[in-house]
Amino acid sequence: MIAGMSSFREKWDYIQAACLVSEADAAFVKAHRPKIRGSHRVVHNRVVTDDFCEDIVDNLIAETSAFGDYKYHHSGTGVGAEAAADAGLGTPELDARTVGTQVEDSSKVYKSIATETFDGVAAITEHGLFNTAGAGGPPVTGGILMDRTKFAAINVVNGNQIEWTFTIAFTSGG
Repeated sequence: MIAGMSSFREKWDYIQAACLVSEADAAFVKAHRPKIRGSHRVVHNRVVTDDFCEDIVDNLIAETSAFGDYKYHHSGTGVGAEAAADAGLGTPELDARTVGTQVEDSSKVYKSIATETFDGVAAITEHGLFNTAGAGGPPVTGGILMDRTKFAAINVVNGNQIEWTFTIAFTSGG
């Protein structure tokens, strides 16, 4: 579809429309299932960030693609609402980002799964998927945030783990 478009404006309009996320449209995103005994929490989010949408366009125009870099999971304790303008987590945890295993669920569904181990006490309320391991810190910063998900607090102590599963599905023909 996009290969047949000649102008940048046409490509931008197409990508922008694909990034408008709703129940019935382009994509869905979720992080779920903490590895805490007896927990069956599922969190749904439908806010892909502006920065990620811009990165899609940049990678479609570039000769090389960096989409495979979106595999770095990080959590935090931020309380602010998620928004398309988010560039990072509200209050990132002091640990390093965890590298996820990337899976192609189907030809149009991308999944990244990572298990984060905590070394202290925290009430985790947010998760994000980034394209870099980040730098500096603690906490680490940098990179492009694909999605930030907010949820009710998951209380962790030293040694607890949360398994993050990030899924994004793309719908063609829309």
